[in-house]
Amino acid sequence: MVCMIMLGLTSGWIPPGVPGEWTWTAPNNKLSDREWLFAGASITGYLLYLLTMMRFVNGSRFHGLAVISLFPAALILQIGLHLSAPYGFGLAKWPICSFSPGCSGYFLIAKTEAAELPEFLVKYPEWIKSKDSLHIGTHPPGLIVSSWAWLHFWESHPNSARFFISNLPAEMRDGARNVLMKGTLSPSDQATLVSIGMTYWFLGALSVWPLYLLVRKLGGSPAIAFQISSFWPVIPSATMFQPASDIAFVPLVTFSVAVAYNCRQSRISTFQLIGLILSGVILGIGMFFSLVFLPAGLIIALLILSTPQVLIRTKAQQILAIGVGFLAITIFWGYVTGSNPLRIWYFNQINHGRFYIEFPRTYWKWLLADLGETAIGLSFPIFFLVLISLISQIRTERKQALTSPAVITALVLIALAISGKSLSEVGRLWLPFYPLLISSTVKMKPEPKPIPLHLWYICWSMIQLIWLQSIVQVVYPI
Repeated sequence: MVCMIMLGLTSGWIPPGVPGEWTWTAPNNKLSDREWLFAGASITGYLLYLLTMMRFVNGSRFHGLAVISLFPAALILQIGLHLSAPYGFGLAKWPICSFSPGCSGYFLIAKTEAAELPEFLVKYPEWIKSKDSLHIGTHPPGLIVSSWAWLHFWESHPNSARFFISNLPAEMRDGARNVLMKGTLSPSDQATLVSIGMTYWFLGALSVWPLYLLVRKLGGSPAIAFQISSFWPVIPSATMFQPASDIAFVPLVTFSVAVAYNCRQSRISTFQLIGLILSGVILGIGMFFSLVFLPAGLIIALLILSTPQVLIRTKAQQILAIGVGFLAITIFWGYVTGSNPLRIWYFNQINHGRFYIEFPRTYWKWLLADLGETAIGLSFPIFFLVLISLISQIRTERKQALTSPAVITALVLIALAISGKSLSEVGRLWLPFYPLLISSTVKMKPEPKPIPLHLWYICWSMIQLIWLQSIVQVVYPI
């Protein structure tokens, strides 16, 4: 399946988007011998790591070590996968895309317009009204503030910035030094751009732990939770869209759902109350950065409301506890910034609504494209594993399936697509919800064989990812 579909993309039989409206462009470089070597080493190394760790996750005293190792393993693997991309389309993306207004633009705003940050934030609700329908205009100020914080840090440590840049991998260093067509950014600016990308890299890889926690809450054994968490670093979207800010939201969304799911009982204990309030706090922090946390909040609310054999009063108390956490942190950041969050979100929504006016989409074509991009973004093997798991849950469990985070997430994403609010780029925009979909595979049976079957899925997912990087690029502006 991977070979057939990827050959179709390579030959042009399958378009990378909707021709005439939006298609992803191709890298202008081919893979070198060095990049093929990194590709082979990444696949082999990760499979050997998993084969080794699987010996420790079933009741061994080293079980905790295996779970802890998931995070550094994800970090290392994704570096290897970036080094497997054509030169200029791997690690070079981190500084280039953090700088380019066509990719993000938050750094440039922090650099040119937010020098006096308190004053900038006070005026943000009015300032955002006239911005674009792509990146800046559709986001609250959090991404600009985080860029400003890195810039302020490196400008205060110029010698450290020069040392940092001089010790980066060559491709990343070249990308940082050559983001301008003419002239060169200062070492502090270069270090800021790389640091922004590194922050998203760390947060994206960190998603393995909330995913492990969620699967355990769903009743998965340590072995199953480890296997499912090990899928995350080989998801094509998680690597190819680096350093898009959407990657940074993945662990927050997953963790907020996991701690809220822990509280699906008829009575709320003190520990569960703390979990619910924490979930609301995470959603409130997220809304300082992106409106993607709105559907995340909807998913959590539906999970609570769908809980069987729980009094409506108890469900209302649970949602109220989440609301308390959300309001507390939102009022806090609104007070600190001197701005009105409601006005910011309102204008963000208005700006986002202009996108489909400025860039018209053929509705039915993009519904099909959304399905295809989701399959590619998850990787074909994992997508069909998720699809089969969802269908199995719905067929065998019926009403109980509607209390599953994966089923509810799938329904919310389908509703977003059908409503016309999420046509195109779902491989990036839906990235924060992919771990919730992957959790559907919690019903997988533990593999007694020496080589677990899930390694087969992971192997072909990595092959697809490396192949895809060589024929499509998804973060540079078109």
